[in-house]
Amino acid sequence: MAFEIKKAVRELIWVKVALMSPSGGGKTYSSLRLATGMARELGKKMDRKPKILMGNSEAARGLYYADEFEYDITPLSSPHHPENYVALINHAVKEGYDILILDSTSHEWNGKGGCLDLQQQAGGTYQAWG
Repeated sequence: MAFEIKKAVRELIWVKVALMSPSGGGKTYSSLRLATGMARELGKKMDRKPKILMGNSEAARGLYYADEFEYDITPLSSPHHPENYVALINHAVKEGYDILILDSTSHEWNGKGGCLDLQQQAGGTYQAWG
């Protein structure tokens, strides 16, 4: 067996972070604070200022901190089909966003058109998850 050995070099690796807490636990604020810090560090390695986008399914909650943080926002409204979230991720990449906040994915699970809705439409059985 042949082994290829090479010098390890730090690469730009995109992180995925999930913040979880009960309603009112500070997820929106914390995600914006974390994204802002990440953008500041990322900006040191780029020739431009990183862009942050928030996909917001929490009504006006996504605007609460617009005076404290710099970010763009787009609504996530029903149906909350999982493919709509994939479409937003792809759109954010295409538009050159470096950081995407999904606030929140709860609707993708149990909102109108979300995973639980889809499972019920498929018969509501265990096998319907397939």
